[in-house]
Amino acid sequence: MRRNSSTPDPAWAKPGHASSRELAVATADIGCKRATGLVAARSAADKGVQLDAIAAHRRDFDRFRRARDAELRAARQVVGNG
Repeated sequence: MRRNSSTPDPAWAKPGHASSRELAVATADIGCKRATGLVAARSAADKGVQLDAIAAHRRDFDRFRRARDAELRAARQVVGNG
């Protein structure tokens, strides 16, 4: 069986419906993530990294926003909503 990098264990790479073992592991995983606050912590850390990147490249992001806004205005005119 060929393994892909995201699923190194062939037991988890079978197509079709999840087995009872897979469901039990997924349920335990979700419980652990909730109990430890992992998702919230990761989300907060990711947000911080993104805000830092935006602050460090403010001019670029302002230019992206202006270009996007111009494209949306043009699209709205084409479809008659502007």
